[in-house]
Amino acid sequence: MGNFKGHALPGSCLFILGIWWTIKCILKYAFKKQKRTSYLDSKALFRRIEILEGIVLVGMALTGILGEQFLPGGPHLTLYDYQEGQWVQLLSWQHFTMYFFFGLLGVTNILSSTIISLPASFSKLMLSNALFVEAFVFYNHIHGREMLDIFVHKLLVLVIFSTGLVAFLELFIQANITVELLRTSLFLLHGSWFWQIGFVLYPPSGGPAWDLVDHDNVMFLSICFCWHYATAIIIVGAIYAFVTWLTSGPHLLRGCAASKNKAGLQAISLPHVSSHPEPKEDYCLFLFQKPSDH
Repeated sequence: MGNFKGHALPGSCLFILGIWWTIKCILKYAFKKQKRTSYLDSKALFRRIEILEGIVLVGMALTGILGEQFLPGGPHLTLYDYQEGQWVQLLSWQHFTMYFFFGLLGVTNILSSTIISLPASFSKLMLSNALFVEAFVFYNHIHGREMLDIFVHKLLVLVIFSTGLVAFLELFIQANITVELLRTSLFLLHGSWFWQIGFVLYPPSGGPAWDLVDHDNVMFLSICFCWHYATAIIIVGAIYAFVTWLTSGPHLLRGCAASKNKAGLQAISLPHVSSHPEPKEDYCLFLFQKPSDH
């Protein structure tokens, strides 16, 4: 993670997760509020989504772990060099630990969705654990660095710990969309701030380096941090408006299910009226009948 790409990768993953979790919780809320019974609202569908989400989380975690360990300059699974008598790339091992706990989150999602006896809240518990571990790792990640480097990582620790705290509260405040959207907005801030750290510490394309001891830069980044969160709130609001609009009228997600439900209700409510069979005449015999005398 000691370069721009190393910060852009986890930032992108976290930002994508924040957008996806925002869409998912708004969809659940919209279907529950409208009391719609369709396949999109079925537990089977969301269970399959949780399994797929767990697989994606495991894949992201494995990508980060392999990148930290086996890219050039990585420790290659060597924690201590006995010949040199020193630890090997402890920063990479800290990042490895962070990715490992998010991998455990993915495994927990899969198990909670496939084993009925496991409560679904285990996923929220593992999410809060992964975030608390990440906050602890990054808190002990910045000793002996320059002032600006320490400041941007302190803000990152603040975001991570706040997100973990909200995820932990979800264990006791369940099915509350306000708390869920607070968590997803913090996840968006979590991801975007990783990108900001990459731009500050490792400017891409040979951009001008930041003065790491200039207090004006600290003041600007404190403002920039608030702008990041304002952007995250706007994104959550835009997603909420779009998903609510999409599920409230005869649009892509509603039209088919609504028409099927309406047809089913009409079939149940309307009584079956049987018509009398029309009299059948033998036209061949009619042609050969003798006309009656009047």
